[in-house]
Amino acid sequence: MTHAAAVGDLRAFAEEADAGLLSPVSASPLVSALTGDRAVLAAILAVESGWAAVLQRSGLAPAGSAAVVASAAEAGRYDLAGIALRAQGGGNPVIPLLADLRKNVAALDIAGVGAGKAVHTSLTSQDVLDTALMLLARNTVHAVLADVKGTTTALAALAGQHTNTLCVGRSLTQHSLPYTFGLRAAQWFQGVAAAARQLESLGFPVQFGGAVGTLAAGTVLTDGSQATPFTLADALASQGAWPRPRLPGTPTAWPSPPWAMRWHPCWTPAARSRPTWRF
Repeated sequence: MTHAAAVGDLRAFAEEADAGLLSPVSASPLVSALTGDRAVLAAILAVESGWAAVLQRSGLAPAGSAAVVASAAEAGRYDLAGIALRAQGGGNPVIPLLADLRKNVAALDIAGVGAGKAVHTSLTSQDVLDTALMLLARNTVHAVLADVKGTTTALAALAGQHTNTLCVGRSLTQHSLPYTFGLRAAQWFQGVAAAARQLESLGFPVQFGGAVGTLAAGTVLTDGSQATPFTLADALASQGAWPRPRLPGTPTAWPSPPWAMRWHPCWTPAARSRPTWRF
């Protein structure tokens, strides 16, 4: 099969792949949309556009370049299926997407401000992908928390309505002492509310560091300026309402919620002793 034919077949599949018919089996259509390929594409472009704005404000990119990059970063300009196919070689969608972004920036820079200098400068594709996935995770958690709020409200109402509604208690599947349905609803409420508190405590930090996390490219970029690689990362974090990053490097470590170690199938006894959750 030729490359063009493969792209055509993949594009036809992509247009039908995420309609959401089966989403209610495992997740709401809203959450599926927030984590789908189009959301990933938009998040990557948002990170690249945000970084260009940070560089311009710091005097490290030409004036006017951020607006050009923001225009070029409109998700509708990009072919999802083509990017997915081209990403197979590097195992990372940022690589082919970045090539397309650079072309679009060059085409839109009609004033010749040199906007290409603001694209991806001092970053590595892992920085962009990790930060984009944190953006997706944050947006999805916010959507889940909105659903959880409705659930806890309904459970609290049930607990109040059925304070005196008797039920048969069970122990080891056998009939036991009576209790109230209100108590059972309150127990459900407690479990859901506890899970929500865990979600609310999660951090979704910016990833930065450049190739292998050494900050070498960022150090060269900021040499002779008032900025540092750390202030640039802080500026990106502030712009996107992310937590400030702790350290550069790949991958980013963040405090692990208790359930992460229980649920992750790859945790070994040795891994459980580590006090971080690796993204």
